[in-house]
Amino acid sequence: MPMNDPLAIYLHDHLAGSKVAIDLLGAVRDQHAREPLGQFAAELLVEIEEDRAILRELVERVGAERDPERVARRARRGRRRYLDARRDARREPASLGVEASR
Repeated sequence: MPMNDPLAIYLHDHLAGSKVAIDLLGAVRDQHAREPLGQFAAELLVEIEEDRAILRELVERVGAERDPERVARRARRGRRRYLDARRDARREPASLGVEASR
Protein backbone atom coordinates (compact mmCIF):
# COMPACT_ATOMS: atom_id res chain seq x y z
CA MET A 1 0.00 0.00 0.00
CA PRO A 2 1.48 3.39 -0.95
CA MET A 3 2.29 5.69 1.97
CA ASN A 4 0.12 8.45 0.48
CA ASP A 5 -2.94 6.20 0.71
CA PRO A 6 -5.50 7.80 3.08
CA LEU A 7 -5.86 4.61 5.13
CA ALA A 8 -2.09 4.31 5.59
CA ILE A 9 -1.88 7.96 6.60
CA TYR A 10 -4.77 7.53 9.06
CA LEU A 11 -3.24 4.44 10.66
CA HIS A 12 0.20 5.97 10.97
CA ASP A 13 -1.18 9.18 12.42
CA HIS A 14 -2.85 7.11 15.13
CA LEU A 15 0.30 5.06 15.73
CA ALA A 16 2.33 8.24 16.16
CA GLY A 17 -0.29 9.71 18.48
CA SER A 18 -0.39 6.54 20.55
CA LYS A 19 3.41 6.62 20.93
CA VAL A 20 3.31 10.19 22.22
CA ALA A 21 0.43 9.29 24.58
CA ILE A 22 2.31 6.23 25.89
CA ASP A 23 5.42 8.32 26.59
CA LEU A 24 3.40 11.03 28.34
CA LEU A 25 1.28 8.63 30.39
CA GLY A 26 4.36 6.69 31.45
CA ALA A 27 5.91 9.89 32.77
CA VAL A 28 2.70 10.91 34.57
CA ARG A 29 2.36 7.43 36.07
CA ASP A 30 5.93 7.53 37.36
CA GLN A 31 5.81 11.09 38.68
CA HIS A 32 2.46 10.62 40.45
CA ALA A 33 2.77 6.97 41.45
CA ARG A 34 1.16 7.41 44.87
CA GLU A 35 -1.66 9.67 43.72
CA PRO A 36 -4.98 9.02 41.96
CA LEU A 37 -3.58 10.72 38.85
CA GLY A 38 -0.77 8.16 38.68
CA GLN A 39 -3.23 5.28 39.01
CA PHE A 40 -5.44 6.76 36.31
CA ALA A 41 -2.44 7.21 33.99
CA ALA A 42 -1.37 3.58 34.61
CA GLU A 43 -4.84 2.26 33.74
CA LEU A 44 -5.14 4.42 30.64
CA LEU A 45 -1.63 3.43 29.58
CA VAL A 46 -2.62 -0.26 29.52
CA GLU A 47 -5.61 0.51 27.30
CA ILE A 48 -3.61 2.61 24.87
CA GLU A 49 -0.88 -0.03 24.63
CA GLU A 50 -3.56 -2.62 23.78
CA ASP A 51 -5.04 -0.31 21.14
CA ARG A 52 -1.57 0.31 19.72
CA ALA A 53 -1.04 -3.43 19.31
CA ILE A 54 -4.29 -3.63 17.32
CA LEU A 55 -3.20 -0.69 15.18
CA ARG A 56 0.13 -2.37 14.43
CA GLU A 57 -1.72 -5.52 13.38
CA LEU A 58 -3.97 -3.50 11.07
CA VAL A 59 -0.95 -1.77 9.54
CA GLU A 60 0.62 -5.16 8.81
CA ARG A 61 -2.61 -6.56 7.37
CA VAL A 62 -3.09 -3.71 4.92
CA GLY A 63 0.60 -3.56 4.04
CA ALA A 64 1.24 -0.05 5.27
CA GLU A 65 4.36 -0.70 7.36
CA ARG A 66 6.45 2.31 8.22
CA ASP A 67 8.62 3.17 11.21
CA PRO A 68 6.14 4.57 13.78
CA GLU A 69 8.96 5.69 16.05
CA ARG A 70 10.20 8.00 13.31
CA VAL A 71 6.69 9.35 12.83
CA ALA A 72 6.36 9.98 16.59
CA ARG A 73 9.67 11.84 16.64
CA ARG A 74 8.47 14.03 13.79
CA ALA A 75 5.24 14.76 15.68
CA ARG A 76 7.19 15.76 18.81
CA ARG A 77 9.53 17.98 16.75
CA GLY A 78 6.52 19.70 15.21
CA ARG A 79 5.00 20.21 18.65
CA ARG A 80 8.28 21.67 19.93
CA ARG A 81 8.43 24.11 17.00
CA TYR A 82 4.85 25.16 17.72
CA LEU A 83 5.63 25.75 21.41
CA ASP A 84 8.79 27.69 20.52
CA ALA A 85 6.77 29.88 18.16
CA ARG A 86 4.16 30.53 20.87
CA ARG A 87 6.88 31.44 23.36
CA ASP A 88 8.46 33.82 20.84
CA ALA A 89 5.08 35.39 20.11
CA ARG A 90 4.58 36.09 23.83
CA ARG A 91 8.01 37.71 24.01
CA GLU A 92 7.43 39.89 20.97
CA PRO A 93 5.15 42.48 22.67
CA ALA A 94 7.73 42.87 25.45
CA SER A 95 10.51 43.49 22.96
CA LEU A 96 8.33 46.04 21.15
CA GLY A 97 7.91 47.91 24.41
CA VAL A 98 11.67 47.99 24.93
CA GLU A 99 12.21 49.26 21.38
CA ALA A 100 9.53 51.94 21.79
CA SER A 101 11.18 53.26 24.95
CA ARG A 102 14.50 53.90 23.18
